[in-house]
Amino acid sequence: MKYSIIVPVYNVERYLRECIDSILNQKEKDYELILIDDGSTDNCNKICDEYAIADSRIVVIHKKNGGVSDARNRGLEIARGDYILFVDPDDYVEPQYLNTIDSKIADYDMLFFSHYKKYRNKTVKCFGEDNVLTRAETQNVLLSDSKYCGYLWNKVFKNEIIKNNKLCFENDVSMCEDLLFVFQYIKNIQSVKTIDEPLINYRQRKSSIISMPVKLIDSNHLFKTYHYCIDNAETDEAKIRSKALYLKTYYKYKKSIKKEYDSSLVKSILENDYKKMTDRDRKVINMYKYAPELRTIIYGVKDLLEKKYA
Repeated sequence: MKYSIIVPVYNVERYLRECIDSILNQKEKDYELILIDDGSTDNCNKICDEYAIADSRIVVIHKKNGGVSDARNRGLEIARGDYILFVDPDDYVEPQYLNTIDSKIADYDMLFFSHYKKYRNKTVKCFGEDNVLTRAETQNVLLSDSKYCGYLWNKVFKNEIIKNNKLCFENDVSMCEDLLFVFQYIKNIQSVKTIDEPLINYRQRKSSIISMPVKLIDSNHLFKTYHYCIDNAETDEAKIRSKALYLKTYYKYKKSIKKEYDSSLVKSILENDYKKMTDRDRKVINMYKYAPELRTIIYGVKDLLEKKYA
């Protein structure tokens, strides 16, 4: 089997059929679709079972609500495909999704593709580029303001690499768990292919974090991810970018973070790395540090304008 497509499902009955249908409508048929019902309290469980009865390529697992990382791990445990794809249940893929991946993956350890972002009534193409990257270059791309970022759903992973290195999602991380997994995966590869073809429609929703009831979103999860990136970055660019993200998180959530993160690392970054950061990163850090209420006002006004002109 060539592809295993893993979809963690939690209370998204409004979007779930569109997601599943977009996958089943692929011309490429050599895949399995793994639906992990993470204790949904709406009709998602019934929808999953309905599709599984109608199509033998669909595998459904019903489990107690444990969070998006736990759901994805369950999918990885049973995945039989040579390649792993992740799709969020409120998104949907393009008709040429698997065919394009088929034609581009070749012998690369990983593939990045572009996407459409859908927000309210707007659809925006998020551009990428056609390129081949080394492991170090890939780290730079992930941590920059690139359109690829640390998302899971715009990437293709080799199942063999995941299994041989015993990679999985950390259940105690519910923010930036995708970036953490991707960064860990990249440590074990040599080359990445990027393409400027949008293959998935990312629906941006304020309540899109799966299994929100399980764990309150904890800013300390972000520190764990960025600390890992700092320790494992192979280039100065990636290391500085990781430290910038660490500082942003520190000042943004300073009132609620645990004491262990109020450490010498923050002082060290300010003394040794702050001047090496981009102007944009320094401006954002200073806003969080000196005028945190300004960001709330800016985004509040932006949200009102988007509602008015949507």
